[in-house]
Amino acid sequence: MLGVMFFIGGCGGGGSPIPCTPSEIGIAGNLSPSNYQLVGLSPSLTWEYPSSSPSPYPYPTGSTDCGISGYQIYLAKFYDQYHDIGGTVSGAGTTTFTPAAALEPATIYMWEVKVLSPAGNGPWTGKHAFVTGPICDVVTLPAPYAYSPWGTVSTLRPHFIWWGTYGQEHGCMPTGYHLELSLDPAFGSTVASVDTTVSPSYSWDGWVPESDLLDCTEYYWRVAAKNGSTIGPYSNKSFTTQVGSCSLLPFIPEMVYIPEIDQNCRIGPNPLYQRMAILNRGQSFPINALADTSSGPWYLVGIPPTPGDPTGGERFCFARGDLGEVQGGDPSELPETNDYPPLPQEPGPGDEGGEGEDAGICPAGQSWVCNYNRYPPACHCSK
Repeated sequence: MLGVMFFIGGCGGGGSPIPCTPSEIGIAGNLSPSNYQLVGLSPSLTWEYPSSSPSPYPYPTGSTDCGISGYQIYLAKFYDQYHDIGGTVSGAGTTTFTPAAALEPATIYMWEVKVLSPAGNGPWTGKHAFVTGPICDVVTLPAPYAYSPWGTVSTLRPHFIWWGTYGQEHGCMPTGYHLELSLDPAFGSTVASVDTTVSPSYSWDGWVPESDLLDCTEYYWRVAAKNGSTIGPYSNKSFTTQVGSCSLLPFIPEMVYIPEIDQNCRIGPNPLYQRMAILNRGQSFPINALADTSSGPWYLVGIPPTPGDPTGGERFCFARGDLGEVQGGDPSELPETNDYPPLPQEPGPGDEGGEGEDAGICPAGQSWVCNYNRYPPACHCSK
């Protein structure tokens, strides 16, 4: 009797439904929140089953002629996907799940769902992502870090990249970013004015022009975070396009960096920075600048777009000087740069703000640790 009452799904006729077998179970669809949607700390996760959207091969749409017992929900932070805080719900018609406790602010979460049946469970939907608020008062926060393009670029559709200074560091998220591109350093007029959403990967946010820029031309760009229609402080950069022959521009012999081994190319001149690309041994990469650090020189090199990359455009990253050679000139003649995002410093005894680890050095028996797999890194005191 208990087994009969367990099945909730319909069967198209009288009596108790027969449990669905895996071959009869489709994938739930229309998951929400999704697409890195910004939500509150107690979001309702919803889905549809059977799904009105096509089920991916080889899974069926989902039969209504057999019974399912409910759904299993996987929910975890993007950077801690082994800690599942999801659960289960009973009943074919219960297609909503609310986490038992409030989620952490300014955090990316991944979630997915699958259909349950005593005769065998269905497939997972595949992970969908969302980001928790609250929304920042962007006017009082630091400007985003405008990373590239800058200097001389060899493409007419450069990839504009910047990092937000929000996320878990400030416990809030902006609703998006506002970027302006101009031929005027005072931005009296603009070539492009773009509003973008937030990249919840925290790796970088970006934009690529839809049409070619002018060659042999100096451009100015700036980017700011947004709270709705309110725009915060700007971060500025400039660059010059040089694809063809530019007679009015000074001739600068191109120096190239050639890796001696396959190596990581990073967003800053330190192994703690996040990797942006892998440089292949023996390939030549044009050098834009030098970062002279205590551990030796690092070169800011241009890397071509990856084939098939929808963003397109040239990007820049730092390569270790001791893992390759420079050809085409004297590295000491390269312009030096310290224009890269800073690494977080351990709080000191005189630091102000907040309580606990934010107020000074870590408590006895704890140390300052950072997750450098993204930027800005997530840092905290830990045993």
